[in-house]
Amino acid sequence: MRRLAYFVTLADTQHFGRAAEALHISQPALSGEIMKLEKDLGVVLFVRRPHTALTTEGAALIGRARNLVEAADRFVAGATDLAEGIAGSVTIGCVPSFFLRGLPQAVTDIEATWPGVVIHIREMNTADQVEALEVGGIDIACSHSPGQDRDLLRVRVANEEFRMCAPPGTELRSLGEARGASFITFRREVSPHYWEKVMTICRAADVEPRVQHQATTWHAVMSLIRQGLGVSLVPALIAAQDPDLICEDVDTGDVRSDSWVTMRGDDAATLIGQVYAELRERFGSV
Repeated sequence: MRRLAYFVTLADTQHFGRAAEALHISQPALSGEIMKLEKDLGVVLFVRRPHTALTTEGAALIGRARNLVEAADRFVAGATDLAEGIAGSVTIGCVPSFFLRGLPQAVTDIEATWPGVVIHIREMNTADQVEALEVGGIDIACSHSPGQDRDLLRVRVANEEFRMCAPPGTELRSLGEARGASFITFRREVSPHYWEKVMTICRAADVEPRVQHQATTWHAVMSLIRQGLGVSLVPALIAAQDPDLICEDVDTGDVRSDSWVTMRGDDAATLIGQVYAELRERFGSV
């Protein structure tokens, strides 16, 4: 495998001196190793004069050689990760909005960086995540609540305004104009934090919402709005996903939609803590 790595480096530099320098060996040693590889393979890989270049056979083999070298590097990295404890499985609970924030790509990148790590994603509402995190059902929560346990580690990754979303073609342009309209909300037991925020915003606007439809996912809420069945207060990120709806700014004061990444403090020194740190770096903090 070492000689294949030499082959790849020389093919990249097309210069024995520069390749030897990159490999931290002498030029005669590199030349000898390439000659041994050519003898083992039974083909000439490089022409030496007037300048170093791949032969037809070398060009045909370089792609496979590069793949083998990269696979070997990944194998060594994986073994190192195992030795350092960077291996195992982590279960992440998440509300759907984290799919829009880039959680799937973050998981893909983490698993590519640490081949020994397997991450399981569980779509769950905030209330279920808080409970699951406490009892060990999930390792990391991506939700709208920081949890109340003082032993939790948490970072707020979003603090966004709400929009009033109404069906296409409606003339409603403010929350005040929605008095008497049918409201669509999450069920209170599913997302008590969201329910309380909606009630607070509406009361501040002197609106008593007439809740007619209740859902458990933002997809359902947006579908009901699109069908003309009512209006809803929706976080800005979610509202931006459907340009056909009428979405207007709302004076929410200090009431915002927060998103948090949370883990148990006892897991800080484990693989869970490393994945949490990667997510924190990916999403940032506000």
